[in-house]
Amino acid sequence: MDRSTSIRHVLVTGASGYVGGRLVTELLAKGHRVRCAARDVRKLDAASWRDDVEVVRADIGGDLS
Repeated sequence: MDRSTSIRHVLVTGASGYVGGRLVTELLAKGHRVRCAARDVRKLDAASWRDDVEVVRADIGGDLS
């Protein structure tokens, strides 16, 4: 299988932001399945791609180091 053209399931954090929102658009255009993680899922409601992704509530708290 050629991984460069395979459909992938991708998790995007920060999808409500400038870069993350544009990344979601590009991933969908390439046919990937996209899941968006957000602390406040309501922030994604106005996105044009909202119905084309899976949205999950997630909050990474604390020190990640």
